[in-house]
Amino acid sequence: MRVVRYPGVLASIIVALGATMASCVPVPLRVYPKQTVGATCPNFFLQFARTIDATFLLSHITLTVEGKAVPLVALTADEIQADSNLAFVAARSKPGSWVAFRATENLIPHSGARLRVGRKNYDLRISPRLEVLGIECEDTEPDGSCVANEHWLIRFSTAVANAQISDINLAPSPGGLALEYFGGDRLRVHNNFAPLSTHHVTVSPDIRDIYGQKLARAWTGELRLGHAAPAEWFDLPDFQILAARSRSVLPFVYDQ
Repeated sequence: MRVVRYPGVLASIIVALGATMASCVPVPLRVYPKQTVGATCPNFFLQFARTIDATFLLSHITLTVEGKAVPLVALTADEIQADSNLAFVAARSKPGSWVAFRATENLIPHSGARLRVGRKNYDLRISPRLEVLGIECEDTEPDGSCVANEHWLIRFSTAVANAQISDINLAPSPGGLALEYFGGDRLRVHNNFAPLSTHHVTVSPDIRDIYGQKLARAWTGELRLGHAAPAEWFDLPDFQILAARSRSVLPFVYDQ
């Protein structure tokens, strides 16, 4: 029996079948992240208008960076809960209508990525990796040390999302630390430190940024404190409104 092969026809059928399957992939209602992704094995979340087959969808989703395909894998329930942003959107989405996955490789910082879902493309920016850039003083002595009774800051490469007091350790510890976000990529630390002292600052690797990235390892730096700035403080009365053109004045705080 003679067997006749038609490689060109078979290839055409395979391409047509792939295009047909891709056209079956619905367009997502929500794509997270929408504009910028982290460089460290970023997580993704797609929500749809109807119940979907997550396995089928993942087989029709691709991520490319500078023309190179990046492998993707479905997220586990524990991995979803570990990412506070992802856990938030998943908890508010209809069960069975979404798929969550991550890249298995680190991406190239400051470059671009393309997420393709079926036939639709989403172009994304890639952020820097989360790193501690160093310690900054709000007021500096001539020798470069921080003024002891002023705030100081820990600066990061991206905006931090979930920092807590327990993530910052000082040795020796002065106790009574207070922490606040300052400009997104900086944490502002409050405390009345002893003048002319030195502390080793350790930042926990559990800190995450707004893209879900963690530090690769704990970071340690040195905080040097100089003299305390002289200041005089006066007790202020309760708030009051002065009449127009009144000769009364309010007490004030004077920093020398």
